[in-house]
Amino acid sequence: MTINKTNKKSPKEKYISDMALTFRIFLVFSGLIVWNIFAIQFGPDAEKLRSDADSLVYKRVTIKAHRGNIFARDGRVLATSVPMYEFRMDFGSDALVDSLFYNPRTKKNYVKDLADSLSSMFGDASSATYENRISKYLNDKNHSNRYVKILPRRVNYTEMQRLKKFPIWKNGQRKTGLIIVPSTKRILPHGSMASRTIGNVNKDGKGSGLEISFNEELSGKDGSSIMRKVSGSFRVPEPDESNSEPVDGQDIVTTLDIDVQDVADASLRRQILEQEAEWGTAILMEVETGEIRAMANITRRGDKLVEDYNHALGQLGEPGSTMKLASLIVLLEDAGMSLSDTIDTGSGSERVNGYIETDTRRGGYGLQSLKGVFEHSSNIGFAKAVTEHYNSNPQRFVDQLRKLGLDKDLEFQISGAARTKLYGPDSKLWSKISFNKLSYGYFIYITPLHVLTFYNAVANKGKMVAPMIVSELRSYGNTIKTFKPRTIVEKICSDKTLADIHTCLKGVVTDGTGALLQNDYYEIACKTGTAQVYNPETKSYKNPRDGSCRYLATMVGYFPADNPKYTCIVSIQTLHRPGSTKRFYGGSLAGPVFRDIANRIVSKDYMWQKELSDADSAATDRPKIKSGNATIKEIRRIAKSERLNIDKIEGKNGDYNRFSWRGDTLVTESIKIDSSRMPNVNGMGLRDAVKLLEGMGMKVRHTGRGTVVNQSPAAGSIVRSGNNVTLTLAIK
Repeated sequence: MTINKTNKKSPKEKYISDMALTFRIFLVFSGLIVWNIFAIQFGPDAEKLRSDADSLVYKRVTIKAHRGNIFARDGRVLATSVPMYEFRMDFGSDALVDSLFYNPRTKKNYVKDLADSLSSMFGDASSATYENRISKYLNDKNHSNRYVKILPRRVNYTEMQRLKKFPIWKNGQRKTGLIIVPSTKRILPHGSMASRTIGNVNKDGKGSGLEISFNEELSGKDGSSIMRKVSGSFRVPEPDESNSEPVDGQDIVTTLDIDVQDVADASLRRQILEQEAEWGTAILMEVETGEIRAMANITRRGDKLVEDYNHALGQLGEPGSTMKLASLIVLLEDAGMSLSDTIDTGSGSERVNGYIETDTRRGGYGLQSLKGVFEHSSNIGFAKAVTEHYNSNPQRFVDQLRKLGLDKDLEFQISGAARTKLYGPDSKLWSKISFNKLSYGYFIYITPLHVLTFYNAVANKGKMVAPMIVSELRSYGNTIKTFKPRTIVEKICSDKTLADIHTCLKGVVTDGTGALLQNDYYEIACKTGTAQVYNPETKSYKNPRDGSCRYLATMVGYFPADNPKYTCIVSIQTLHRPGSTKRFYGGSLAGPVFRDIANRIVSKDYMWQKELSDADSAATDRPKIKSGNATIKEIRRIAKSERLNIDKIEGKNGDYNRFSWRGDTLVTESIKIDSSRMPNVNGMGLRDAVKLLEGMGMKVRHTGRGTVVNQSPAAGSIVRSGNNVTLTLAIK
């Protein structure tokens, strides 16, 4: 009998066989892993693969340098950068857990709580809208929402601290996927005042004003740091030799006086608004140094007044009669004329050099001295005088004008200043009529800043200094560079000629077109100009269709006349239509702004105030009464109780009153209150001034003690509830 044996493995053999198979599989996979490791480390794509891996964990981040500040001359900030923060969330972060957003035990919906808080704070969307938006990102199964913007805008530091305490986010950034992205925002604490002079810089590195002209100094140098990824989008700094700290930008200290700038801005705006002008500029310069104390530029855009173009240094135009000063200097200095020489200006319309010239006064000025020709601003007189002496050699007249520095490059510290165009006989545009026009301020294209610089040379004993608006650069509070006055022309004419033209410029105010500037406290020397503006479209100065004409009205001069400290120019362009009652002459349109600026300067400096007369001294025993919320009845009651000498009181009561003495009579004048205009609180005590202004919704800050002597914004400025007001007080 045959027995068949089954070829069965014992349990031990089966175990050994399975282990051998497992080992072989493990060996194959291990080999593949080793091969891949070798390929990653030493293969053709090794460098790229390592770089990609590092980029997922490590990232070099730029650390932005803090942009420097721009200061006024007294240290007040004109432009600064403030930190701002953008809130985003990483909804794909591994740190997020359901309990952050919903508590099933208490059925508390933290997403709704966060939505309620955000809606209440920003008011841009309902709570339901915020809740639906956040829930949508949370329910995304693909977790693709890694960098979602949550807030409608960037927030400041105080708002950021508040937001970090909101539901969900109060658990911390790492646990909630919250990403706070810091940035900076450039702000102007004084609003639009001098905004074009301060300027801006955009993301493309283009801009205007001081910001772009000193961009390299203000920008500083960015640093960098290696950041290591920890969780989700959260990264922490990683020590590395290549890390570098940022170097903050330098600070700019300007020569601008905020108080004077405020007056120039407010007065210019008011005049452009009331007279329906197109644009205007006002500049105040310190005579000796050329430092700019104020530079205002206002443009009408539809119904709005904006500061979006620097007319002071970019607006080339024919200035008109203000350039008669240059012709006068040439006639006195080179042609040998004297102020007493006479010129027959005729009856207002005369043919000169083959062309009809006219003066603005009907009937003309007749026979005038050269001084009278200047004071009355006679076009005919200047055309005749210049033709008589230079008709045979017009190039000499042009050369003499150039010697005055009229076409010199000012090299102003703000880029974009236009260069003067002074044409001569070698120009294709030259003709006999050009020669006539050049004598009284046409056929020369010059900016208001250059005209001011020329007049400043007259005030500065003949030395022409370059205008300057930046006095120094600072780094971390330390001065690292100062800018000194720079001379353009050492002497524009002789002392004798300077004395003669000084007499003429004073005469413009006392006997000529600048009579508006006469006052009892200080003297001004100036010249007015009313120039027609050429229209290249119609190729004429007047519109042939409706007779309208654009005028550039200018007043330029210096004060106090006999000891000049400041030079000022105001230029306003307006479109004048036949029948319009709006002003367009230099004296009446630009003059009031010039006067406001000069008055502000003089009122600030006690050195310019006249000494008290005997009559004034005798009146010092009269009580001083502050303006404010006091009535005549109250004044009488207080006077009686204090035994003060107030016998006669005249005037009418208002809610707020201003008091002054006329002889032995106390005169009261009601202060008019207009909710849209800044009231005049000068002369008030602090309590009454604050009560009035806060009653109008203003926010009041003050310095000093005693009586209000200065206010910003200036009286008459357009204001709204919530505006900031700064009051300066002093004891009188």
